[in-house]
Amino acid sequence: MLNQAKLYQLHTMLKMLYCAYREGTLTEAAYLESVKPIDDAIDKLEMAILRDSLVWQESFLQHTLKPKC
Repeated sequence: MLNQAKLYQLHTMLKMLYCAYREGTLTEAAYLESVKPIDDAIDKLEMAILRDSLVWQESFLQHTLKPKC
């Protein structure tokens, strides 16, 4: 639950930066520089959320090598 709240907060920050860029109060270079760390944090957080899900665990288990007896 905490991860999802943080993810929502990061997406809100991205939206605010995009709106500032579209309004012209933020240059493209400044926008791209500001978005990069937020985007990286979102990627890490999404992977953390996914790792906790059963879907990822089942998918991962299908692709691991199984020992031969």
